[in-house]
Amino acid sequence: MSGIARDLAYSAHLRREQLGGGGVSEALWQRFTGLNDTSRELLAVSDTSEVKEYRLELLDMYQTIADNRRLAQETLPPWQLAATPLHAGFNYLACIPSPDAEPVAFGRRLYDESRVSCFPLACFTADTELAAGKSPAGAHWLRITCASDRPVFEAQIEALRTFLADHS
Repeated sequence: MSGIARDLAYSAHLRREQLGGGGVSEALWQRFTGLNDTSRELLAVSDTSEVKEYRLELLDMYQTIADNRRLAQETLPPWQLAATPLHAGFNYLACIPSPDAEPVAFGRRLYDESRVSCFPLACFTADTELAAGKSPAGAHWLRITCASDRPVFEAQIEALRTFLADHS
């Protein structure tokens, strides 16, 4: 629990710094009143060297996510029919053509042939007709996770590109 509390405290502290405020807000502090003493001590964010290190880790993580998103956008244009914005997270949805009409069959085929795991939009909704209605004929929305080590992400995007080229 202490690690989670530390990450939350440091993130809250850095966000408040960006907005021109001080340390952890009273409202956030109240949410953590049930934590043990060690966790509450971490919330005080007294170790500035750890906060600086955490800031660098966050900046590096967000840079990796942005770079990976850019790589996907540069690699997939011949097949990407649409895409959602990344916003503040690390996932986005890309709509791509599919050799299989059924999304789970497409996901299995993609994995079997290229070892790329994907999550078709239909996996995130109980209503498969709704998911199908959001996809152009012969296409599926995939969740692409950009929070990955660059070499792994490059290999996965290249495998997806090869799969799409082979089935176009």
